Amino acid sequence: MTNNDIFWFINRFKLKIYESSGEQYEKLFHAVMMSRFGDEYQSVRPWGREGDGGNDGFIPAQGHYFQIYSPKPTTQKSQTEVDAVNKAKNDFEKLKNNWSGIKKYSFVLNDRYCGIPGPVQKSLSDIEETHKIPARGLSSGQLEQYFLDLGDDRKINIVQGTPITIPEWIDPRMISELLEHLSNKQSFAIIGLLDQDEPTPAFDQKIRFNNLHDRLSQVLRLAFFQVAKVNDFFDTRPGLAQYISIEVNQIYHESLKVIPDAAENASSIRFEYILNEIIFPVTKSCRPTIELKGWQHVGLVIMAKYFETCDIYEPPNTSDPA
Repeated sequence: MTNNDIFWFINRFKLKIYESSGEQYEKLFHAVMMSRFGDEYQSVRPWGREGDGGNDGFIPAQGHYFQIYSPKPTTQKSQTEVDAVNKAKNDFEKLKNNWSGIKKYSFVLNDRYCGIPGPVQKSLSDIEETHKIPARGLSSGQLEQYFLDLGDDRKINIVQGTPITIPEWIDPRMISELLEHLSNKQSFAIIGLLDQDEPTPAFDQKIRFNNLHDRLSQVLRLAFFQVAKVNDFFDTRPGLAQYISIEVNQIYHESLKVIPDAAENASSIRFEYILNEIIFPVTKSCRPTIELKGWQHVGLVIMAKYFETCDIYEPPNTSDPA
């Protein structure tokens, strides 16, 4: 599957997430779950005065029960959190009173990629502690991950369309989603940086092993303090983690082909190549200086993330002194 196809599928699915509420979101959730689990997953249609008994769908063999909540996007955030907390608790009580063999409870929330609110997580932790079963929130980002794991034919059936050619001015890479996320998170409190972990000794050891210039190493270490923003993105969009890792690794291997080892300051020149390739599609039409520097900062945060995970540059030999 090409970047073009993945980009198209993700954007069609995101549109469904943003558009859906209530019964529409339930149908979307059921479609993904039935495509993923087949006959193992069963949706539950409300009946009589009891409704669905707190059970929107379940996997009988696993004793895994799901309750779905998707408020309208116009609902105030504070009200959504209160309603979600109450629904998670009340529906579990109904579930417990009407269904047997409960081994796991998932509260499915259309959070529209914002993450499961803390109060909802707390209510689920209370259920877990009281009833001694796993109780988790299932976000839209996790549903997206289930969707991306499906075969293309099943994706097409869910989003009701086939991939089209993406215009040249659109960046079809998954990394573009991360770039957009980080560009919207650029305002931060300096005091917040004090809570971030320092780069590990292995991080500095890798800098030395790859012979990065001192100034580049300083820039990379500074960018590392904002890697938590990348991790936050993957908490809400876990399905994109592997795709972006592959894309960054491919850029690194391209740099090895373009800049030979024999070149003077090869490692540092590759650093600039990687940074430019990460941000190039979004900087083609941007104004110079200030706007470009903003994107470079975003790109450096991404480089720090994947430098740490060894997707770019080589890991040091174990014999290299710390």
